[in-house]
Amino acid sequence: MNQTNLTNLFTSVQNLINHQEELEKAKGEKFNVFSILRMETKENDTHSNFLGNLLDPRGTHLMGPTFLKLFLDQINNESVLDIETTNVTLEYSCGPTNHKEKTGGRIDIYLEDNFGKSLSIENKIYADDQPNQIQRYVNHNKGNNQVYYLTLHGTEPSKKSKGKLKSGEDYFIISYQNDMVDWLEACMKEAANEPILRESIKQYKILLQKLTKTMDNKHESELQELILKNYDAAEYIARNFDMAREKVCTQLRESVMNSLNDKLSNTGYIATPGAKITVSYAQIWVWKEGRKDDKIFFGIEPFGVTATTKLFVGTFTYGDAEYEKLDHVERHNQYWSDLTYLPPFNGVEIRMNNSEFIKNISSSEEYLNEVTAFITDNFMAYFNAKKAQVEEYLEGE
Repeated sequence: MNQTNLTNLFTSVQNLINHQEELEKAKGEKFNVFSILRMETKENDTHSNFLGNLLDPRGTHLMGPTFLKLFLDQINNESVLDIETTNVTLEYSCGPTNHKEKTGGRIDIYLEDNFGKSLSIENKIYADDQPNQIQRYVNHNKGNNQVYYLTLHGTEPSKKSKGKLKSGEDYFIISYQNDMVDWLEACMKEAANEPILRESIKQYKILLQKLTKTMDNKHESELQELILKNYDAAEYIARNFDMAREKVCTQLRESVMNSLNDKLSNTGYIATPGAKITVSYAQIWVWKEGRKDDKIFFGIEPFGVTATTKLFVGTFTYGDAEYEKLDHVERHNQYWSDLTYLPPFNGVEIRMNNSEFIKNISSSEEYLNEVTAFITDNFMAYFNAKKAQVEEYLEGE
């Protein structure tokens, strides 16, 4: 691959991005209340709440069923609900979670009319799927309920969530990047004479474009033309993109692991790598030396190239149901208990698919060292708080 071609493509794309940012500044679009309040990636508090209010015919927008009808038009499903009698419930409980029967759980956005018809939206920004999640929602109000899986780019749910169900038949895929942005554009037109409502929807649409890394239609078209004119160079970049991220994720995990082993040197514990860095849930395990067969140990996850969730520390309790039943233990899922997500580092979420975070690590050794110390300190605080109770339980077995 010719180095000049690559350089020209990078330069042209950067110029396009710079032009887009200049226009955003000129339009005042850099001021975004969701970003200022650090609410960008909160699935329920930000996205489900905002979407649920717009979809609700009795929402504070006072537009009645207008936005709901536009949404049903957008997803090509005008007949599923009686919009005049539809109610919207956030975090709707459809019963206790039963993995054996594949029933129960909490549906992010639930729409139900007076005739027993319902529409369920599972809203994913960066969170992982829960076991049997889509299967459980499909089994709710069976025959009268349609399930939609909403993600940033329209990705499929995981195998552990959907089982053998098929998209387009048993459930449906929608995306923020296309479906929701197009729907919001339609909502803005309907709210043209309501300036506060219109601008609020616009701010949210701009947030979605930021999260999905998309531009306005004009610049997106120009970007696509650039890629097609420099197709070989663009293909070369695409093929090496994940390997470049893999290098950064590996560097971070090794740096944190080395730092942890320094801190743990007099505790009898050791930090070791978990799954391969190419796996989304790649971890660091912290074990008691010589006791890798213990059912309970500590960990930090996920460092994987394809990880979408924030980094967390926790106690890995898979296979020990008795420990999970203790009063002081809070079970998170079938693998982890007492989970603690790391807070942002200098305002930046520690998440392997956060481009700002990856860029900062790759461009500054000082930043890498600082974030390594930050992760290490958070883990050690957790470790020192939980170590005695885990050891007491293991010694009593």
